[in-house]
Amino acid sequence: RGLGDVYKRQVRDRMISVLFNEMNTFIEELTIPKWGAKNLALKENLFTMIIAAETMIPLIVLGEPGSSKTLSLSLLVENFKRPESGSEFFKKFHKVHTFSFQCAADSTSEEIKAVFEEAIRFQSSRHKEERAVIVLDEAGIILK
Repeated sequence: RGLGDVYKRQVRDRMISVLFNEMNTFIEELTIPKWGAKNLALKENLFTMIIAAETMIPLIVLGEPGSSKTLSLSLLVENFKRPESGSEFFKKFHKVHTFSFQCAADSTSEEIKAVFEEAIRFQSSRHKEERAVIVLDEAGIILK
């Protein structure tokens, strides 16, 4: 274990520190209900959702019930209303428009495909102003 390993560890530690600082910056700028806990799950979900929405990178957020998935999405949508946003910080970001589908055991691929097609049409017409975000609620049901 030479200097290369020490350097790699320092770079990794610094990168983790930068990511956590950025997550904290984002969470502090958000308007969060008094009952909302600023826990690690919320910070991670929000941070990845914000980055994915802004850069138009597909993101799938899966997790156990209570892991802040729905709260994160709600906060993202509420805080990214741009002109109406309470935060000057978030006015710089794109407005988010959601396309939701409630999954059920009998959901079909055609139903899900229709949601994606609607979001694609929306994004094609409003590429610069808004970001389409697709929500497949309870997607775990169709994976079983």
